[in-house]
Amino acid sequence: MAIPDPSLLVMDISYSIFRSLKMRLQEDNAWRVVAENFKIFRPVDIWEFAHCTSQSPSEKLIFELHERGCTVRHLCIVLRQCQLFEALSLLTQPERLEITVHPGDGTDGDILVTLDGELNLKCEATGLPPPKYQWYHENEELFEQTSNTLVIQNFSFDEEGLYYCCVTQDGDPPTEVFTSSVNAKIRPEPPIIWKEPRAQEVCRVGSDVIFTCEASAHPPPHYQWFRDNTPLSGQNNYRLTIQGVTQSDQGEYKCSVENEAGEVFSRLSELVIYEEPEDGDNDTYRYTASEKVALLIGNDVYENMGRLNTPSNDVISVATILHQIGFKVIALHNLTLTEMRNAIKEFCNLLSRGVYGVFYFVGHGFEISGDKFMLPVDAPDPTRYLRRDSLCERELIYKAQKKNPQLLLVLLDMCLKTPDQESNPIIHKEKALMYPWVPRRNLLIGYATTNNLSAYEVDTEENGVYATHLQRHLADDLPVEEVMKRVRSSIESENSSASKQQIPCAFVTVARRFRLTDPIRGDPDVAKAYERITTVSVDTTHIAFENIRKFANMTCMPHRGWLHNSLDINLTGLESFNVKFLVMCQNLKLCAERHNGDLLLTVFNLQKTKMPVVITIELCDPRDQVNSILMDNSMLDLHYPLISSADLWRPIILDTDHSELWDDSVEDVSPDYDNFMIDLES
Repeated sequence: MAIPDPSLLVMDISYSIFRSLKMRLQEDNAWRVVAENFKIFRPVDIWEFAHCTSQSPSEKLIFELHERGCTVRHLCIVLRQCQLFEALSLLTQPERLEITVHPGDGTDGDILVTLDGELNLKCEATGLPPPKYQWYHENEELFEQTSNTLVIQNFSFDEEGLYYCCVTQDGDPPTEVFTSSVNAKIRPEPPIIWKEPRAQEVCRVGSDVIFTCEASAHPPPHYQWFRDNTPLSGQNNYRLTIQGVTQSDQGEYKCSVENEAGEVFSRLSELVIYEEPEDGDNDTYRYTASEKVALLIGNDVYENMGRLNTPSNDVISVATILHQIGFKVIALHNLTLTEMRNAIKEFCNLLSRGVYGVFYFVGHGFEISGDKFMLPVDAPDPTRYLRRDSLCERELIYKAQKKNPQLLLVLLDMCLKTPDQESNPIIHKEKALMYPWVPRRNLLIGYATTNNLSAYEVDTEENGVYATHLQRHLADDLPVEEVMKRVRSSIESENSSASKQQIPCAFVTVARRFRLTDPIRGDPDVAKAYERITTVSVDTTHIAFENIRKFANMTCMPHRGWLHNSLDINLTGLESFNVKFLVMCQNLKLCAERHNGDLLLTVFNLQKTKMPVVITIELCDPRDQVNSILMDNSMLDLHYPLISSADLWRPIILDTDHSELWDDSVEDVSPDYDNFMIDLES
């Protein structure tokens, strides 16, 4: 069919072309689009085209265009603007097929589609006759997908793969061109664990145990099981089976679930192995602790409250007994709130799976809203102190349980009375920081008294009531719960006014028959950490006074043998001199006395020093009691003895998730130094 001359009027074309053009414009009311695009017809004209009874609307439009002098060239311009390429191909020369937009253009690599989402691909081509489209998926023709766009709803795994489009153009011969292909994939989804391993598996030696961790992810995830943070070779299934468990299998297990979108870890699952016979209780069976550690705090010299008589004695008594049954003991006295928190941090550093831990506090305390609070020595007076000025029992337990010790025994030797609402109304309105409770079958809390009652000390006694009875039974070779029952019964049976007013109680979750006297396997890491904060780091046992050719013998040990934030220095050989002791740090307190010629110097508050402890010892002529003539001196460099190496003075910032952060804005060395001197006459 010959192409008409572009200069002809539209009605002067051949009848066959006219008839085909009329049919194309009649399809889908294309004539209306052309009429509106010419902008020469009024709406009433378009209405007349649609309602003409003698002619079709498209024929009526062509006639009107002819009457207005419209040429074939002008009509072709409008048809192209209206993208009516079927009609346009009747009036102009054929144009070569050319693909202008391939599916996937503008993307880098694969197209990612969300599972159950929508895949949308587009192909654009030019040419006359107009192009025709057919979409393919993995060389399979897609039924009824003949538009230049491909839309697939609810995209699924079966629909992943290569997509492309075949573009054809009618002619003699017809033309066929394929677009480039694009790979459509489900967008990777990171693993979501929907079945966690249980928090604890308890089984007998020789039995089997199964840990399970199941997750959903795309692509399918890779599993890797760990024991104590060490990957287990070949354990890459969602299920971990250990057959015939032995003590060496005991530990903390977790599973890593990973794909290209991310990695998540399951919760920790503790595997506890025991060797008890199947027929039940056997009182002769002994568990073994990896280590046994204890933190004892006794507060007696309060800044704003009444002084107590026995806490330091109580700490020493309990420390002596715990040491005898194998505990590594940290014993401290008279700590501020910051120092107490840091001491607990050091204590928790010694705790781990398999460790028996004991915490003992004796001093002032109170209870409010069911929570127990230990008062530090720097707490305000009873009309002003708040919960935030004290250490909550839950804070201690939360931090200790995060280390998952095998046994945690908490002993609170203090009053549990609720502050009076009239004298201290603010504490009843205070919103306290809450600590989550981590339930484990390893906790026993012993209280010296019960709710809203006092704990007592007797002026004539060396120890408080609770400590007196505690030291009688603490080393009993019995399960720890039985030991605490004996302590309570012992107080109840004593015929004294203090004992009758004091009602001890306990909270227990311990499920196994642990004894404080159980044997110890030994952990070199715990031993090293403990030694760091309980050792006197002095280099010599002799002090030389070179000018007078005199030597003094020296021994150093924790105060009264146990209190690790005070140091006793015993000097012999200086009986015939007046002696002065000087120390640079004003936070330290010195106390000296003679015993049968020997000198005993005690250095208190080691937890407060921010610098090495250096003591100057001056020897003076005893014959001159007025002028104190200096005969010689010597420097005693103790470095950082005992607890001073732990920096208990350093402020702690409590984060919102209860984690502790060092306040690094505080300098390590205080600029506020002063000489502190003590004289001791011969």
